[in-house]
Amino acid sequence: MAKGKQGIQLPQLTTKAKIIATVVIVVFVGAIGAWVVTSYLKANLEGSGKVPIVSKDEFKKQTTNSRSATAQSAALEALKVGSDKNAMIIYENAVSAESDPSAKVQLAAEQARLLLAAGKQDQAIAVLKEAESYNNDKYQIYDQLARMYEQAKLYAAAAEYYQKASQLVNSPTNIGNYTKKFYEVRVAEMQALIGKG
Repeated sequence: MAKGKQGIQLPQLTTKAKIIATVVIVVFVGAIGAWVVTSYLKANLEGSGKVPIVSKDEFKKQTTNSRSATAQSAALEALKVGSDKNAMIIYENAVSAESDPSAKVQLAAEQARLLLAAGKQDQAIAVLKEAESYNNDKYQIYDQLARMYEQAKLYAAAAEYYQKASQLVNSPTNIGNYTKKFYEVRVAEMQALIGKG
């Protein structure tokens, strides 16, 4: 049997196998990217008390998944050393580097949760209000704003945003499968609390 110019023949992959292989590769590359950035940040944090800010250009080089992981990790490190300002700049850079509207909203939601955990409720609400312009599908933003307004005991605003979310329950971002009835009950509860906050 002559080898000729044929070389090594690899078996043909099915479409399903190609998709699985592509997903595995993307997740692997994203994980490596996040690990590299996290390692870089940790190495630069030791003894310095400072957190390097991940630039918009650095975020642009990453996939959506690794961008989110990097933003979370870098912002948490910034908060650990008391740099709220750097944590917010990191998220602002991540949001501005993201081109996918849904991912942009997700990054803003992460930033808002981080601000809320740091006790900065007004800033968290401001981040979400700005994120309303990122995507035509506003379900996730309305739902999160309603919950933040409720936590802030701003019941009229909470009722308004629960009402808005109720109109968008068919959104693909409604991963909790909340129903219109759920939101109607929340609206009624918020209206009953107006003036009691």
